[in-house]
Amino acid sequence: MKLKWAAIAAILALTAGCHKTDWQTFSPEGGKFSILMPGTPLDKSHTRKTPAGDITSHLYIYTDDHGTYAVSYLDRPAATQGDAPEEWLNRMRDAEIAQSGGKLLATAEIKLANTWPGREIRVTVKQGDGKQAMRDRLYVVNDRLYQVMAVLPEDEISSPDTDKFMESFKVQ
Repeated sequence: MKLKWAAIAAILALTAGCHKTDWQTFSPEGGKFSILMPGTPLDKSHTRKTPAGDITSHLYIYTDDHGTYAVSYLDRPAATQGDAPEEWLNRMRDAEIAQSGGKLLATAEIKLANTWPGREIRVTVKQGDGKQAMRDRLYVVNDRLYQVMAVLPEDEISSPDTDKFMESFKVQ
């Protein structure tokens, strides 16, 4: 009998961290992309004035008690259109690392659909209990920057659900 309860306790301990979701395809009008989201995201798009002109960042974010999943895009400001995509990606990557206030865990050059240049970063995040991490992918497709990001407990930043989210991003 003790063995049976020990087995049940072990199963409960293993599944306690599992995050059950109802994944759904999300593709906003005008976004020219699709992605699997673990719930319905909120539109947090906004326009800000910059030295390069007004920039509208289209941000779609889903947050629950487990973490945050977000996807965003912005069209390249005219002032940066002469820059190579790799230069723009590197500046955006460096800005994301600086804004996180955390420690860089990993960075890599990646490609979307074996065509579009990108960067992936993994960074600790200084929020909550301090055991959060951000996994962030940036892609340049023509003159549009896409960002796919998850902020989760650090031990889940490479989980199957996070991989599913990151790998589901497709441009149309």
